[in-house]
Amino acid sequence: MTSKQLAGLLVWLDEQREIVERAWIFGSRFSGQRREKDSSNGPDVDLAVELRISSDGKLWLHELRHRLREFLDKNGASLDLSSNEGEANFVHLEFCIEGWTVTSYVAEGATLIYPSKESKSLPP
Repeated sequence: MTSKQLAGLLVWLDEQREIVERAWIFGSRFSGQRREKDSSNGPDVDLAVELRISSDGKLWLHELRHRLREFLDKNGASLDLSSNEGEANFVHLEFCIEGWTVTSYVAEGATLIYPSKESKSLPP
């Protein structure tokens, strides 16, 4: 993952700070085992997020997917990130919910990218 791609994702995550608690890069990007999935498409970016619980109990899964797609549709080309599955650098968003497969991937090893030292802290 390039520093430009990471910086773009951190900007987006910081914009979501009211609903995103933490985020990790996992999978082949974390392990250093990047591989071509097939001859025409490059690897995806596996991004796992832990969501905050809203006061009204709203689950933010669909809203966050929508917000990510909007961000990537607007900024993806300049960041070399894609919102289209199957394209190189497609951002594959997963959620850390107990019992889901992604939880074990994050537990086994991932890179925590948010919050970062550069991220703004939440207001009290």
